Amino acid sequence: MSFSEKNNRYAAVSIGLQWKQATAEKRFFTWIVITPAYLIFLVIFLNWFLPHINQRQGFLLPDPLLSVIPPVDLSTWIFPVIYLSVLATFIYLLGYPERFLRTLMSFALVYSLRVLTLYLVPMAPPQGCIPLADPIMLHFAYDGRVITRDLFFSGHTACMLMLVLAVQKKTLKLFLAAGLTAVIVMLLFQHAHYTIDIVGALIFTSVCWKISGKILS
Repeated sequence: MSFSEKNNRYAAVSIGLQWKQATAEKRFFTWIVITPAYLIFLVIFLNWFLPHINQRQGFLLPDPLLSVIPPVDLSTWIFPVIYLSVLATFIYLLGYPERFLRTLMSFALVYSLRVLTLYLVPMAPPQGCIPLADPIMLHFAYDGRVITRDLFFSGHTACMLMLVLAVQKKTLKLFLAAGLTAVIVMLLFQHAHYTIDIVGALIFTSVCWKISGKILS
């Protein structure tokens, strides 16, 4: 049974009953246990891995687009957009167990791939880089250190695109697409990422979304 067929089947019942029906399926139950567990492991690993990456020397990359954009600190705008988008998507996905699982799996694939690319492609921050000051991560992760060398590919862009792909409701999708566009523009003005980091995130996230669909189909 396809995702759309399952989502339609669950749509007519309450959220609690939807999850009861979904978790009654052995395959869904297995993945909904494994995937969050792996994501927790990944978060713990990244808390060590990103500070390690941040200590490496990397190469500067010429970026014609950034060279004509004056750096501006937009951290106070970037993170409210991201966290509001995550919250709105989470609430929406509670009504769609299969899509919720696919989104979690896609995040697991994307950030696993990101660990690999960060390890293989050491890069120095762009000229004029203004570090992203995440108000939550600064208090709860990386020992309060600001990470600036987690560049290829952009995790914030990947996150926002994942949210756009996850939802089917048109108004919410348009809201998230606007948020994605705003975050990309602000990241570039912040000089927090190279243009290639943004493009790479869009490509890799789209591929991981398709892979997750095939795994769960």
